[in-house]
Amino acid sequence: MAKIWISRFDPELVSIFKRLFVGIGVKTIGYLTITAGIFLAIKNKNLAFQIVLVGLFLVIVGWVMIIRALRQAKGKK
Repeated sequence: MAKIWISRFDPELVSIFKRLFVGIGVKTIGYLTITAGIFLAIKNKNLAFQIVLVGLFLVIVGWVMIIRALRQAKGKK
């Protein structure tokens, strides 16, 4: 059902939206990972620091994906 609904739109637009939403999802998972690391710091500071670094990496990757999708959308006009 969702594929039929999405197929009504321009394929390039669908590609851009997919990249945008994947970037938003990765960024969100990164923020949640950072939050988990902060709360884990009560028990194990070394593990918490590593988890926060992984979350930070995910946030950076998510933002890069979002910026690339927006630049691609801007260039398609």
